[in-house]
Amino acid sequence: MDNKEMEKFWKDKEEELNEKLVNRACAYYEGGHPDYPDRAFGLLYLMSGSLNFENFEKKVMLPVKKPEFKKIEFRLPVKQIKSYRIKLPERVSWARFWEALKKDESSRIELDCNFGFIKTVVFTGIVPLSEWEESLEKVVKKG
Repeated sequence: MDNKEMEKFWKDKEEELNEKLVNRACAYYEGGHPDYPDRAFGLLYLMSGSLNFENFEKKVMLPVKKPEFKKIEFRLPVKQIKSYRIKLPERVSWARFWEALKKDESSRIELDCNFGFIKTVVFTGIVPLSEWEESLEKVVKKG
C-alpha cells in the first residue's frame, strides 16, 4: 500500500465512523471479545470516539491451499473503556526486533470495558506504547 492508498484508507475510515484518527499500529489481538476467541494479527486504531481492531486476509503468492480466513472487526466506544494498563517492555532496537518477537517481549495493552459481554480486551505488539498511552489518556478522559 503506497502513501496515497494509505491516506485514502484513513480518510474513508474517518468518514465511515465520523471520527478522527488519533493513533494506529499493527498489533496482535489476544482475546477478550466473546465473538473472537482466537489470536489474530491486524490493525489496531484509536479514533476520537472508539478503539477499533481489524484484520485483513493475507495474499498468498505461491499456488498452495490458502488457510481459512476469519475476518475480525470490532469497535469499542471509548465511553465504555473504564481503565487501561500498558506494560512497556525494555526498549527494543530494530536489530533485536525479530529476536524480541520470538521471545514475546512485546508490549501489552489491556482495556477494562463495560460493553456487554466484553470485560477485558488485550492487544500486544512491538508498538510505540508511550504514544499510545498519551493517546488513550487523551481520548478516554474525553469520552
